[in-house]
Amino acid sequence: MLPDKDEGPLTQRNRQRHAAVHALMERGVGLKGSMRELRLDPKTVRRFMRAATVEESLTHGPSGRTGMLDAHADYLAWRWDEGCTGAHVLHAELTSQGIHVSKRTVRRFVHRMREHGAPTPRSLAPKAREVSALILTPPDALAEPDRALLKEFSARCLDLATILTLVEEFAEMLVNRRGDQSLDGWINSAKTSGVPELHGFADSPARDLDAVRAGLPLPWSSGVVEGHFNRIVLKRQMFGRAGQRLLPHRILLAH
Repeated sequence: MLPDKDEGPLTQRNRQRHAAVHALMERGVGLKGSMRELRLDPKTVRRFMRAATVEESLTHGPSGRTGMLDAHADYLAWRWDEGCTGAHVLHAELTSQGIHVSKRTVRRFVHRMREHGAPTPRSLAPKAREVSALILTPPDALAEPDRALLKEFSARCLDLATILTLVEEFAEMLVNRRGDQSLDGWINSAKTSGVPELHGFADSPARDLDAVRAGLPLPWSSGVVEGHFNRIVLKRQMFGRAGQRLLPHRILLAH
C-alpha cells in the first residue's frame, strides 16, 4: 500500500520503522538485535513487531500521535453503527460517562469516521465489575448511554436479564421495607432462576428466615452493633496481647 501523500512526517517515519523492523525479523534478528541496529526503544520495536501490517502500528491522529478518543473508538463505532452520527450527541454521551474531552476533539473524530469509515468495533465484552456497577446503580441514576448498554447486554444474555430483574426486585424490597411481604417469593424466584450465584445468595437469608423477615420492614440498621463488634475485634489485631486493662481503652478511643 502506497503511503498517502498527505501523511505527516511522523506517519512516514513510522512506516519506515515498521518496514525496517520486519525486514530484520525476516533475517531472524530478535528484539535486542533490532534495538541495537535501529537504535530504538524496546517498546517501539515490540509495537512494530506485533503489527502484522503497517496500518496496525500507525496512530490515527492528524499529527501521528494517539488521539484522546482512540481508547473509546469501540464505543463510538458501536454508536455510529446504530445511527448516532452527531458530534454534539456523542460528546454529551461521553461527558455523561465522565470522559472529559472537548467538542472540537469529538468533531475531528467524527470527521475522520466520515472520511475513512468508522473502525470496526470489537465485540463488546465488558469487565464483570463494569456490568456489576451498572446493575447495582439505581435505574434513575444511570446515564442514557449506560441504560442502552445494560439493555443491550440483557438482550444478549438471558441470565443477565434474570439477574437484573431480581436485583431490582430485591432493591425495591429493601428501600420500601416490604421484606415481610415479598422475601419468600423473591427467594423462590432466585432459587429457580437457574443462576448459581443467586442460589447461593438466596440461601443466606433462608438460614435465619424469621429474623430476616422480621428485620427487613424495620427502619433500624444493625450497623451500630456491627461497629461495636468490630471495635471489640481490635483485640485480635494484637494477637491476644490486649488484656482486660488495655482492651477497654482501645474500644473507648476507637468509639
